[in-house]
Amino acid sequence: MTTMKNAAKIAFVLYIALMAWLLFGQRMGNDVSGGYWNELSQNINLTPFETVGKYLNTLKNSENGRISHQAVINLGGNVIMFIPLGFLLPLNLSRAKSLKGCMTACLIIIMCVELIQLFTLLGSFDVDDLILNMAGVWIGYMIYSINISK
Repeated sequence: MTTMKNAAKIAFVLYIALMAWLLFGQRMGNDVSGGYWNELSQNINLTPFETVGKYLNTLKNSENGRISHQAVINLGGNVIMFIPLGFLLPLNLSRAKSLKGCMTACLIIIMCVELIQLFTLLGSFDVDDLILNMAGVWIGYMIYSINISK
């Protein structure tokens, strides 16, 4: 196995570990005060661009720097956090070397993450997160494809 393949595998494992902590680990121990099904029902957004629209509206209209900062972190973070997945997955999984293969695999992964967050109450299921995450994956795949074609 080449040094580059080893580096790609190590980077992928480190990325997965970091993502697991960011998406689940740092939320462990949060108090669930309203009952499981009540909490679950409040943590679902199936309307595309609803959350994105709220954050963009906040950025446009808020004079509160802290709230605006949170909006930028949420929107940008949901894209940026998944860029590495878009280039590390094709480096480590032969089925993900094509755009279709990479996007399909990442869609499945992200859907699983969203559902785990929802049902464990360690986050929410937000279709906007899915859209923004997939945008990050696409950017990552473009970086992968540009570098592979060199």
